[in-house]
Amino acid sequence: MTTVSRPEGDTPYWVYAEVTDLLGVRKALTSPVFLRASDAGGAPQGERAVPASLEWQDGAALALGERGVFTGFADVAETAEGVPLVVAERHDAEGTDILFRRGDQAEPVVLNALAGAARFPRIATGGGRVWVIWQDERRGQQPRRPQIILRGSADGGLTWEPEVHLPAAEGRAIRPALAVLADGTPVMAWSDNARRCFDLMVRIGIDGAVESLSDDKSCDGGHALDTRSTRDPASLHPALAVLADDTVVVVFQDNRFDVNPGWTGQTGFYDGLEGLDRTDPDNWEIVARRRDPDSGVWSPLVRVSNNGSPDDAFIETALADRHPSLVADGNGRLIAAWDAKVLRSAGVNSAILASVSEDQGLSWSEPVPVGSNDQAMSQRPTLAVRGDGAVQAIWMDTRDSDWRHRLWGSAWHAETGWSSARRLSGTGNAVWPRAAGDQVVFASDRGALAQRDPTWRVFYRVADSAVGETPSLLTGTRSAASDTLAGWRQRWLDRARAMPSPETLDHDHPHPH
Repeated sequence: MTTVSRPEGDTPYWVYAEVTDLLGVRKALTSPVFLRASDAGGAPQGERAVPASLEWQDGAALALGERGVFTGFADVAETAEGVPLVVAERHDAEGTDILFRRGDQAEPVVLNALAGAARFPRIATGGGRVWVIWQDERRGQQPRRPQIILRGSADGGLTWEPEVHLPAAEGRAIRPALAVLADGTPVMAWSDNARRCFDLMVRIGIDGAVESLSDDKSCDGGHALDTRSTRDPASLHPALAVLADDTVVVVFQDNRFDVNPGWTGQTGFYDGLEGLDRTDPDNWEIVARRRDPDSGVWSPLVRVSNNGSPDDAFIETALADRHPSLVADGNGRLIAAWDAKVLRSAGVNSAILASVSEDQGLSWSEPVPVGSNDQAMSQRPTLAVRGDGAVQAIWMDTRDSDWRHRLWGSAWHAETGWSSARRLSGTGNAVWPRAAGDQVVFASDRGALAQRDPTWRVFYRVADSAVGETPSLLTGTRSAASDTLAGWRQRWLDRARAMPSPETLDHDHPHPH
């Protein structure tokens, strides 16, 4: 047993344990425990108090969730009659389940037949059908082997057909996406690492064959002398769109163009601690492929974000482009949006970029920033076609002064491009938006206690009006009319160069004894 003598006064102090050899050389060190010498009680206090949430009202209705549990990762669709359909993931003491609710019914239903291991649902409608897809780990978590499960309804979600289990390999099948052909046939996409690295898989129809859209990339297990020598490029986060003639287009993020995808390089450099050739984060790109409805043949891979160079991973035009969304505008165009940041792991913010295709996804316009604000971390965009025909992008954003994430949005018209950003949610945090038509769903902690309250619920609103007053930070908001990708990127590269080098040693500070 070791006795620690408390310092005089109420100044905070910290203690740790260390192991030294006979010469007094330190060989091991524990994490410190911070203490305060005081007899006064009270709740822990942070160095800076968290501001109270701005109390803007957005008229959102509670769609799913209850106090005391987490409900989130929602998605929304609507029937031909305009009834909203919402799915989400609920966490409780028994595990995670998929909830579904029609907008005209009070109570949700659980869609996964075996409770406790279902996550990340997506919902889509078309041809008189409703489909919901999710990943499910009921096969076990040692090792973790989620599979993809689909469930359909022919009456708008009033009743549900049995689950359809997509072919399961020995790997992990994760993060499904979903769309529907004109006749109600489901189109499914997901990532699967049965081939070691994650590939992008698709299947058209319940009885269709599973196809890989990324088997042209190389997955390398490396060699036994260096466990860091593997090369595992990943194809992740698919988004689907179906055009009027049943052409299917999928976009996804892929880091095959990075010098060391998913890793930091081989040992032997920088004293064996870091790779000489490394990017942090990876040079992710948004890529696309198109399926011809007559032949069923998929087009070659197309780079949508198209920044950086496969021959030079460190070129300053490279960005980490991630989390794509995709929509068809009803006039033959495709619009893709995603979040992007310069290749710095910290100290830089991400923005929303967007690109347009006029030829069914075979080529794409130069990306442009959408409603960007350099003070904000803008992430996870979702796209939908509003009732007035405009394409709306909605994302989660930190530009408000109370430190909360809120939804912000911008509308796109072919003639005028993207509008200035406007706030679309009110009190509390609002995250992981998903949109369909004029409708948006999101997860929020509104109504939860300030600390130790797991309450997150799913809210629904029609995104037809802005919320709250324009904040002072909005003076830094730029849209496509006043900002360019090159200008945005240069501002962040300049900021990144001004930051201290991450290679500066941080282990030479004296420790108290």
